[in-house]
Amino acid sequence: MQPNYVAKKSLWPALSFWNVALFWLVVPLIIIICKIVVLKFQQIEFYDQRVIKKSGVFSKKERQFVFTSVVSVSVDQSFWGRIFNYGDVRVDLIGKGIITANGISRPNELKAFVEQYISNENLQQIVTN
Repeated sequence: MQPNYVAKKSLWPALSFWNVALFWLVVPLIIIICKIVVLKFQQIEFYDQRVIKKSGVFSKKERQFVFTSVVSVSVDQSFWGRIFNYGDVRVDLIGKGIITANGISRPNELKAFVEQYISNENLQQIVTN
């Protein structure tokens, strides 16, 4: 036997102000938390003759660069980067490529470290020659 009328629930009550507001607050919060977790598992390690760039939460990725013949190092900071002390650091190597580190906290300290390494490397070359 068929019913004479079937009453279906409307979707509009589910789209109340609070449900929509919570959706627009919770989803970005989840995205921000995921990005923070990913950023926490990225690091760049500087050694005497090499640089190791590690990343990954579940699957790990590691790239190694030979840290010789540094041509230049530069820092790019946006307005907000200068306020919150973060920025992008770019290290140019002869024949080896470019090491780019985005979103580094205290980028000027990293630049000073690399520049000190460059000066020590040049000093060693002068002493050995």
